[in-house]
Amino acid sequence: MSIKILKLVNGDDVIATVGAGGFGIVLENPMRLMSYPDPDSEEMGFMFIPWAPYSKEESFDIELTHVIHTTEEEDVDEQLIRGYRKTFGSGIETPPSDLIL
Repeated sequence: MSIKILKLVNGDDVIATVGAGGFGIVLENPMRLMSYPDPDSEEMGFMFIPWAPYSKEESFDIELTHVIHTTEEEDVDEQLIRGYRKTFGSGIETPPSDLIL
């Protein structure tokens, strides 16, 4: 399983740990990505919002027909991956790769 960003047919951008599933793929801990203008800079900020906020489930099996596009972990902004791992991983935040000696 690896972290991916999925563009769904309903327009949602979802970040999740993705693996093979019975119907197509399994999304573990899916979060909807929301962007917003950062008032302190000219860049866009982002936040994670629960994808299925009224469910106690942490894993969802969805059909591939609901996915328009998939972005692999190595092609996702490192800051997004670190934020997701901080939320759902061990809680240990690793520094950006260019700071590791």
